[in-house]
Amino acid sequence: MKQILHAVSLCISLLVGSLSVFGVTQNFPYISPTPDEIPIIATSPYLEWTKPTLDDFKGVKECGFNCVLCSSLLDVKSILSLCEQVGIKAIISQGNATPLYYLSLVDSFKNMPSLGGWALKDEAGYGLWHPEDVAIPQNERKFNLIQLYDDVITADSRHLVYLNQSAGSDKFNIGMNKDYMAYLNEFQKVFTPALWSFDVYPIRAQGEDLWVNYKWFYESLINFSKISKATNRPFWAYCLSQGYTMPQKKLTRPNPTLGMLRFEAFTSLAMGAKGIVYWTYAQREESKSTMYLGAPVDSDGQRTEIWSLVQEVNKEIRDLKDVFLYSVQRDYAVIGNDAYDGNQNNSSFGHVSAIKTRTPGILISELCGHGINYLILVNQSPISAQNLEMILDCNADVVCCFGTYNHSLVKGRYEWKVGLEPGGCLILSY
Repeated sequence: MKQILHAVSLCISLLVGSLSVFGVTQNFPYISPTPDEIPIIATSPYLEWTKPTLDDFKGVKECGFNCVLCSSLLDVKSILSLCEQVGIKAIISQGNATPLYYLSLVDSFKNMPSLGGWALKDEAGYGLWHPEDVAIPQNERKFNLIQLYDDVITADSRHLVYLNQSAGSDKFNIGMNKDYMAYLNEFQKVFTPALWSFDVYPIRAQGEDLWVNYKWFYESLINFSKISKATNRPFWAYCLSQGYTMPQKKLTRPNPTLGMLRFEAFTSLAMGAKGIVYWTYAQREESKSTMYLGAPVDSDGQRTEIWSLVQEVNKEIRDLKDVFLYSVQRDYAVIGNDAYDGNQNNSSFGHVSAIKTRTPGILISELCGHGINYLILVNQSPISAQNLEMILDCNADVVCCFGTYNHSLVKGRYEWKVGLEPGGCLILSY
């Protein structure tokens, strides 16, 4: 059956002009859960120790989400029914379900109109698809993920089936591969996925200060952007909407601000992401290892300040659909940033020259879609505003600006002065 689906995918890909660089077989076709919209996905759409209600899902939609990701498998029928009532889609996650039980859900609910897809094991370790590898601990070799993936696609070829990746480069995640890109290449050969998805949360608290792991964030985005382009399949990225602390690991990721949400979302979109997943919408129940600090909906089921911030960012993403959904990234650079060792010494990029900024600098990305070029500049500080100056050798229209700007024509070139809010972006078209 997998070979038949690969053949179907090949025909579809050829019709739209896409060819894999990895060999004869083609990747499965991407079936968006939200056609003609950027998927904006809420994980944990209701408190996990309660039953889902219509008010829960009305709140999700009002917050600007068009899809949810759920792992409460005893509530699948209710979830899909409530999603249909409010007009959003649902992706059903495998969670801790056995393959047999999960396949029974696929068979039972694959024809529900609000179904958006199936998400297999989240952050599945290397051992779950290398059960024969004796170097993998026995407790991590519970079942063969490859077989489950094939079985789910065989049972339901009309919906998206995918796996979300962890971007960690330890042995649990990448096995014997020399680096993360080599791991993705192996994953491509085995799964030929319809979608690439990963989560990285680069912001952490150190006392009263915030620290951003730019290197990890950008390396992950670059890796998934590369594999996405090479396979002609989109990738999704995550935003952290729930703060948490793990005392034993001395790790704290703080509750998000507007600047932090914008920074994660618009950096990912500028790097080519075609979907944004929020972890999580409703606050999780505390465990022995993790304390949760806040979420859009708190442990009492009440909306918090974070809810309003997420709603604002979701509206901004939806308003920029034409920029991000239908475009392809041509090039990028990180300028003025001493926290990431890529292109930071440049002061020019394409039509832009004489860029003046300060640490931590800006991401500058060029996208093209429907014959329109977009220049996107994202403030790489999630907490501080940033001023920058630049010269464009062509006229450009402002699509949006989270901040202030002015420009003037001087000797045939356009001089710009821009003030970007924390995590904010300026988008120009030309």
